[in-house]
Amino acid sequence: MPYDPITAAKNANFVQFTYNMFKAAPTNLRPPVDPGLAAAGYELLYYLSAHDFQEVRFYGYLAASTASPGNVVLAVRGTQTVPEWILDFDALPLPYLGKGFVVAGFRNIAESFQFTDPTGVTVGNLTAALAARNAKVPISNVTVLGHSLGAALATLAAAQIKFSGNGIGGALSLFTYASPRVGLLDFMTAFNHAVPDTFRVWNTLDIVPQVPTIPYVHVGQSKELKQQQSQIQKLQVNPSCEHSLQSYQWLLDPGGFSIGTGCAVAAPAKMEGGVESIGGAAVVPVNESALGAAALARGLQQEM
Repeated sequence: MPYDPITAAKNANFVQFTYNMFKAAPTNLRPPVDPGLAAAGYELLYYLSAHDFQEVRFYGYLAASTASPGNVVLAVRGTQTVPEWILDFDALPLPYLGKGFVVAGFRNIAESFQFTDPTGVTVGNLTAALAARNAKVPISNVTVLGHSLGAALATLAAAQIKFSGNGIGGALSLFTYASPRVGLLDFMTAFNHAVPDTFRVWNTLDIVPQVPTIPYVHVGQSKELKQQQSQIQKLQVNPSCEHSLQSYQWLLDPGGFSIGTGCAVAAPAKMEGGVESIGGAAVVPVNESALGAAALARGLQQEM
């Protein structure tokens, strides 16, 4: 399938719904469904929960289109709490589905996936949830989506769908936003061959896609978001804002999305004597990557 940044930005809404639901009820494994899901023409089939070694948490959902019931979406939220961050960087390589080695922390969460229907009945893992849906309505298309930690988990979920022999037909596509590296070269090779419609959207000023380091590698087609000077002047250059899903949506489709609350630069840029300025302070053109790396490093140190 061809890649379209506008579609990528809109698809990210499904992940944003998971964040909204988690924020509304952090301890509820079946939080109230975000109204945006129904507005998008989808109904929730199953809640997704997973174990982070401390407790079971809500991680996302499996939903189906009301207009085309064979089209399903699996959306996985990103990192929200300190225990999850610790798991993010548990970078010991472990085998996964016989297709290569992946990051241990990601694998451990993905293998604990459980799906529960809105009434509270647990159907089991991803394979069981898809089989249950397929028995009612044949699945024709699966779109898997994830941001940050959720992007890594979404990648492993897509691998489960493709490699587990679950008998689910139809097309499979994966959209990840701000994904860390997931596996070693052997896993990447097998995955890219099996799931060619994988689109890895990443912001060059976001630090998360840079971890874990080599020998881990990325999967999928790289869709780089390289900010221009004018965009840097509008979006705050700090780890949280450069990593925010809303920032990704704005960078993908600035006409359709806005910068999230707290991430917009307060004073608009203006010209003074031919030199760009923000709030009266002159802005000297610099290497954007160097600017972002330095700012992110400072911010990361402050947050740790």
